[in-house]
Amino acid sequence: MRISNNVIIIVSRKDIAGMNMRERLFELANFMETPIEVPESWPIGQYELHISDNASIITIEEDQIQSDYLSDNIDAKLVIFASKHSAKSGKKALLVHTTGIFGESSIYGGNTNELAIAPSKILQMAYDQIKELQLEYKLDEYWTGIEVTHHGPTNYNIPLIYMETGGTEEEWRDKKACGLIADAIHYIINNVDIGFENYNKTTFIGIGGTHYAARFAKLLDKGEYLMGHILPKYAHDGVEDTIIDEMYNKTLGAEKIFLIDKKGAKSDHRKRFIARIEELGYKWQIA
Repeated sequence: MRISNNVIIIVSRKDIAGMNMRERLFELANFMETPIEVPESWPIGQYELHISDNASIITIEEDQIQSDYLSDNIDAKLVIFASKHSAKSGKKALLVHTTGIFGESSIYGGNTNELAIAPSKILQMAYDQIKELQLEYKLDEYWTGIEVTHHGPTNYNIPLIYMETGGTEEEWRDKKACGLIADAIHYIINNVDIGFENYNKTTFIGIGGTHYAARFAKLLDKGEYLMGHILPKYAHDGVEDTIIDEMYNKTLGAEKIFLIDKKGAKSDHRKRFIARIEELGYKWQIA
């Protein structure tokens, strides 16, 4: 069995925010429930498949970060994970990011030193659309941001992004915030082809900084770059220099450059990453 469409959206039944986003997507487009033949390789559970003209929604039992098993059974231009965001701070957030594991795989899904394909223009479109809708929805108590590359899944041979709201159950149950993310997803569905053509800006691949990549988010706000993978400071100790190859090869973009957050990376790590970048002949500069 293969599930094919322009865009495939994956929602976990465990995910309160994701299920609220699904409800809003059902209002925005004519999704028809379709029988699904569950492959033996999938975990035992209740699955649902809803199909519209341009997108399919797969509802799974597992946490989305553990959904690498889906990769052999889907064909799409883009995969979107409609998801909750968890934060100890409880800060209300609307976020986008792509996925990948820097170092050893863990309980957070994915495979060791493997990254998903980061669709730089789609990430920019999603970020810009969420910011625009935040103003329209007047959700002033939320902030729109990006996250660095983290958690699974990683083995999809299809570009993928996460679109999230959080960071506590209160936000996951906020129908307005979840509806905003669903509206942004709907926008991406309707404009997905634009997201893979005419890369009119350089795509950055980030090294350094914190989880919410404030330095790199400012560059997006200025409209100077498109966004690729970002390797945060907290992951530097656990990776080999060869992660540079993976970050470059798994970031889509016509012209790519490594941007290094000088204050967000220790000197020894910064030097070894630069050495690898130069060895491979890639461009880099201090952000």
